[in-house]
Amino acid sequence: MVVGLLASWLWVTGARAQEPEPVAAAPEVEPPPTWRFKQKERPVKVVVLAGSIGAWPKQPYAERLAEMCSNVEVRNLSKVGFGALQLKQRFKQQFLENPYVNLRDPELEYWLVFQGGLNSVGTPERTNHDIRELFTLAHARGLKVVAFSLTPWGDDTDPKRWAGAAGLRYLRATRTVVDFVLGALAPQQALGDYARKRAAGADAPWQPEELPEVAVDLYRSSLRAEAARCATSRRCAPR
Repeated sequence: MVVGLLASWLWVTGARAQEPEPVAAAPEVEPPPTWRFKQKERPVKVVVLAGSIGAWPKQPYAERLAEMCSNVEVRNLSKVGFGALQLKQRFKQQFLENPYVNLRDPELEYWLVFQGGLNSVGTPERTNHDIRELFTLAHARGLKVVAFSLTPWGDDTDPKRWAGAAGLRYLRATRTVVDFVLGALAPQQALGDYARKRAAGADAPWQPEELPEVAVDLYRSSLRAEAARCATSRRCAPR
């Protein structure tokens, strides 16, 4: 139920928060982390990692998650404009390499809540490769993973991304990232040439550590009103 409520909030805020770029820049080097989890009475520790949706400043869903769950303490590592590679690097720098986070404490349970990849969606196979490595890193350190897919995004008045053949490319790229997160593609479909970098081999089926424990489809969510009229464009008439 909590995941459902969180997904609803994430989907609603997503349309306002997301503004993608075709290819993400190289990861930035951040200062060493100094933060720590402080609430001993909340044994479930959650790291939220996303792009603009997670970093949305008005009632961010990381805060709502903490409000809904009395035993959960949340740290929000989301960053505006970050693609999959940058998010993976931020997770390593700010969480896995954080000396103030005790991942060996048997009294604590750790989760990663992930929703990202839009800012690198122009290179979907590379994006999926970085997300897969992120999930693998998290599982190797004992975290469980909840992953939300990308939401619908864009505007058909945007000639750079959504006019003509470019629109088809972005549509296919978005669906490739969405369907990987949901586990609906075979490794070579999701990763292309990057499938050769898998420890199990390019032709092997997905391994448990490469996919989330819980995957939520926001792209085809019932929250999306297919027949709703667009308030700003006559081209958004019901289909």
